[in-house]
Amino acid sequence: MTTNPFWQYSLALYQRPGVADFCLNLQDGLHPTADRSAINPQAQSADPENEHANVNVLLFCCWVGRQGVELTQSDMPGLEASIATWHQDQVLPLRAARRALGSNDRNEGNKKNIEEQNKRELLARELEAERKEQDLLFDWFQEIHRTSQSKNSQSNNEAGEALDNNPVADAIQHNLATYLLTRQLSPQQPTPLAEILFEGNPLQAEAEQCPV
Repeated sequence: MTTNPFWQYSLALYQRPGVADFCLNLQDGLHPTADRSAINPQAQSADPENEHANVNVLLFCCWVGRQGVELTQSDMPGLEASIATWHQDQVLPLRAARRALGSNDRNEGNKKNIEEQNKRELLARELEAERKEQDLLFDWFQEIHRTSQSKNSQSNNEAGEALDNNPVADAIQHNLATYLLTRQLSPQQPTPLAEILFEGNPLQAEAEQCPV
């Protein structure tokens, strides 16, 4: 089990009501508040490489903001470069293969059971690839923002502790807006995610392994 605090934070945050749908909608180019259950699965990101936002980076923006660190536009190229090769070569092919299996509802009997088993195996591999991607983001943060992290750990308590105060909420919203602007998305879109986060401390919820 990884000791990366960003991964543990993400597992808890991602299971909070509304977070997964909000992040996946941004990934798939849907309206952030769209009802995913009413959308044809085959219409969602038919080309997984054409994603609009990276869910791990959205969660990373929240975690970094919780440390009191605000990302800048000049941070974004290095941040995205830190995971670009891994995301392209490992995460996207696994996601595409899993979605291809999930879109075939016409199989029956043993063939369907085999596909379900294959999908579970791909899901596990995808989850591991996502965890590795988060390790790369965490390493980037440690290298680039080591000094900032140290200062904020003294003023804002230990990393991951509940910090429901306006400066941290502002940092999270700033980070989300900064990232989404680099993806040519509206800076107003992250607001619901920050509101969801600050309804309470996501680390109090039971962590579930939720692949994105």
